[in-house]
Amino acid sequence: MKFLYLNILVIGLTLFLISCQKQIVIPGGNPADFEQVYMPEAARNPNVVTLLMSDSVQNIVYGANFGGYGYPSGDIHVQFEVNESMVDSFNLANGTNYPILPATSYSMGKLSALILKGKISTEPLLVKINPINNLTVFKKYLLPISIKVPDQKYPVNTKLKTSFFVVQAILDLADYPNYDRSSWSILGVSSEEPAEGPVNGGLGISAIDNNLESFWHSKWAGGYAMPPHWIAIDMGETCVVHGISIFGRQSNNIGKPKDITISVSMNGTDWEDVGSVQLENSNQEQRFFVSKMLETRYIKITVLSTYGNVLFTHLAEVNAF
Repeated sequence: MKFLYLNILVIGLTLFLISCQKQIVIPGGNPADFEQVYMPEAARNPNVVTLLMSDSVQNIVYGANFGGYGYPSGDIHVQFEVNESMVDSFNLANGTNYPILPATSYSMGKLSALILKGKISTEPLLVKINPINNLTVFKKYLLPISIKVPDQKYPVNTKLKTSFFVVQAILDLADYPNYDRSSWSILGVSSEEPAEGPVNGGLGISAIDNNLESFWHSKWAGGYAMPPHWIAIDMGETCVVHGISIFGRQSNNIGKPKDITISVSMNGTDWEDVGSVQLENSNQEQRFFVSKMLETRYIKITVLSTYGNVLFTHLAEVNAF
């Protein structure tokens, strides 16, 4: 009797589960109401694409998916377009000012694809970009790609109809070694501190002496020199400055540069700002590109704020590349 009771219990549980399954209700009542075509990349908007500035073709991948209950009952034909009309609305909504990706820098290839019966996505489609074709290094561009013609049987999800790709070409720091500094000299400093003594240095020349243990320090003996502090360097020759390298003072002292600007000059008098950077509070080398790469002879680094929010600053070494 116990064995019979167990079987009855199992049968009863099975019938209960079946009856529960029949009670599942899809919101809206009709599964077809949820069957739509959309771009999966649109769910991640904006899609940030970083390219290496080189003479090579690099790809953006996009496509369309079927969303809903199960699989499509037939093939779905999907067409795409570059939707330039969406650039202004994107910039307005996001507080940006991205220009459209130059048409001369990319090719779209196929602009249509199929979501096959029994499948949920198209094959991957490619945008082929060569960054050297009219892209400016570090400048951000916008490429909106939209579903153009939906299949009549399945509507397009209007909220996921357009994928926005923010495209930027960058450089590889490893491709830019530091320049030789054997002909470098100090053009001038806002102040310096000889009271640091012969070991620490304290003078502007300590920032280019190939000695990490010495450092340039703004004036502190007899009263602090007021910020902003700056150091200007004569490279002894004209070359293109792509970026700057800085070693912080090799200590835990407060006063390391935090916010700095980089300026360049051909005559040592008329300066043009080419970059602004927030450094880390670190003893390690920090290398970064400037935003405007110019042929120049003189470099000036201006310290706008410091770690510890103190009146003085210091740094160990300055390089350029």
